Amino acid sequence: VADLAWKVTIVSAVIAPTKAGTPWDQALFADPRPDPYAGLALGNDTFLDGLSPTIDNTETPNWNHSFGNYLESELIAQGLLVNIRDSDGLGVFETIGACTITITSQDIAAGFVIRPTCGYASNVRISFSSP
Repeated sequence: VADLAWKVTIVSAVIAPTKAGTPWDQALFADPRPDPYAGLALGNDTFLDGLSPTIDNTETPNWNHSFGNYLESELIAQGLLVNIRDSDGLGVFETIGACTITITSQDIAAGFVIRPTCGYASNVRISFSSP
């Protein structure tokens, strides 16, 4: 049986309105909502394979950003490392959530997986499609 490659996309997430009761952005005249972006890598990788665009001032980002093709065997063996951050500008960020999502062959067959919680993020949706 061939080891199929799948295009992996971080679709969306829901972010808590505050971090431990503190607004994400606190600068005077700033919108207090986060400016989220996401990174993705195989679970055993040290470095992220890329970053999604930043979406300003939202608790419900819909990135729909693809990171490339991954072999099914690697996805199942390693899972996916997801890192969601709040951009504070000039390369400064706060981590909203970092977690490894376990992937099964059933998730790939269904075309998606949803992680209920990942730090201050919930309902993190990842999709799988043919390249």
